[in-house]
Amino acid sequence: MAPARGSTGSPRSGSAARIRFAPILLLHLCYKVVWFIGVILPLVLRGNFPTYGILYVVIFASYIVGDLIAIPFSHVFAKQTARQSNDDRFRVAARSGTNMTKRAHSPGKQRSMPTSRRVAAILDDLRSLGSERDRAGMARYGINIENAFGVSVYELRKVAKRLGTDHELALALWATGNHEARLLACFVDDPEAVTEEQTEDWVRAFDSWDICDQATTSLFDLTRSAWSKAVEWAERDEEWVRRAGFALMAGLAVHDKTATNRAFLKLLPSIERAASDERNFVRKAVNWALRNIGKRNRALNAAALACADKIRAAANKRAGGDRGGDAEARSARWVATDALRELGSDRVRARLKD
Repeated sequence: MAPARGSTGSPRSGSAARIRFAPILLLHLCYKVVWFIGVILPLVLRGNFPTYGILYVVIFASYIVGDLIAIPFSHVFAKQTARQSNDDRFRVAARSGTNMTKRAHSPGKQRSMPTSRRVAAILDDLRSLGSERDRAGMARYGINIENAFGVSVYELRKVAKRLGTDHELALALWATGNHEARLLACFVDDPEAVTEEQTEDWVRAFDSWDICDQATTSLFDLTRSAWSKAVEWAERDEEWVRRAGFALMAGLAVHDKTATNRAFLKLLPSIERAASDERNFVRKAVNWALRNIGKRNRALNAAALACADKIRAAANKRAGGDRGGDAEARSARWVATDALRELGSDRVRARLKD
């Protein structure tokens, strides 16, 4: 189980707690000051203040002083409070040498810090950002949470933006085996530095659909071997490897703006062959690739619709009708029917360009 949020035991955790409870402390302070001015002061001025009340006044005043010490006024009244609070959350990462967007140390000094220290600090930050509620939510969506803290992709994207592009750090983060660290590795790695050997090592380690999809559509689709791996992996039998092949096709359809229609047409036979794969994570990726290709332009839309028609016809022939059949026929029919519905819709066609 992932440790509770803020349970790292570091000084940073105490600072974060002070910031979190600052509104309550301010409310207490205002209440005490108002009571002091409205009740005690008038009694003193009228000379009606009892002698035994001095002790209570001293105790109450000490509470006020305590609040003044506890409230982090620099964070409460500083400009852009939310951003500063977030900076405080990642302060350990900045000190350990991560490439943050706004940082106190020079880039040279940060890069000189050992990667192991940077990774340890980042893991501490990820742990503090995680929660059991988010872990439960991830599990409901079929994500493997065995080694996860429970951090949303939205938060991870913010961390990645602060870290910047760093191939060495990405490799070290991936090596931890932590779920969020591996997602973060996909976001900070340098596509130009990614080798074919690395893509093979990573794809064999996929154990959850979100890791597979983020690696293929945030990193691998920008590498030199993207096109060859898309075709190669689509023909492999391992579930996550095969999904990676079609997820990579889906990513290329969105991100490779220079690719020709011919390049995508060459992918359609692989989609036809894999449409009957009854494994849920595979068939969904096959459908995803077909839909993304069909949304690229009018010519590819027509080609994708024709491909879907062909897949549905083959499924119906296998089943002996347009309903039922074995698992492979039902899978292929779903892939085709869902793609036909979306790609043939007025909403999609209105956005297509020649």
